Amino acid sequence: MLDIVLDMKTVTVRHAQHHLAAVLDEVSRGETIAITRRGTVVARLTPPVDPESRVAWPDNKARLARLAVATDAGTPASEIIRQDREERS
Repeated sequence: MLDIVLDMKTVTVRHAQHHLAAVLDEVSRGETIAITRRGTVVARLTPPVDPESRVAWPDNKARLARLAVATDAGTPASEIIRQDREERS
């Protein structure tokens, strides 16, 4: 854990409380800051993640709607599972 702390700037809880605006300015410039209490890291402040780099989550609502239609039509469960697996690959 010490190697993680050495790669980033660290501040104490007290310093973070008294100089929050300055700490947030550094984070907004891309710096990751570890906050320590009695020498132990208790939190990390990191810049927000770029929206384009986020993972695209599947549209579960549409998937559930497709499954509901398939089950209403009397489709066997094995066929629904097979179709679902083909969509994922």
